[in-house]
Amino acid sequence: MKNKSSNIIVESIDGKNATVLISGKRYKLQHPGNRAYLRWQKENYNIAQGFDDEAMLDLFFQHCVFPENGTSLDLDSISPQELSVFQKLMHKFLSGSLDAIVHEKSGDGEKKTA
Repeated sequence: MKNKSSNIIVESIDGKNATVLISGKRYKLQHPGNRAYLRWQKENYNIAQGFDDEAMLDLFFQHCVFPENGTSLDLDSISPQELSVFQKLMHKFLSGSLDAIVHEKSGDGEKKTA
């Protein structure tokens, strides 16, 4: 049986916004802007340990992820299986590379999955 939470289905990407499906739930994503993203990176990076994904995910959920049902997310409200999916989504979306991965995997008009 395939684990549905292992995939991000990208329904649309429009500039700094995207709509994705994760575990059958739809989320609107809104990029916080390049300046905010660079500030988040600077504030949450340790040369010895890399990025603090806990702090970055808190910011991502607070400022960028808007569930279709209106209930905001946090690290305690997602399933353990969804954690790695949201980590991948956060890094790809904020760096602007979600679109490149979608086109690489989707080909000509196929379902867009990252």
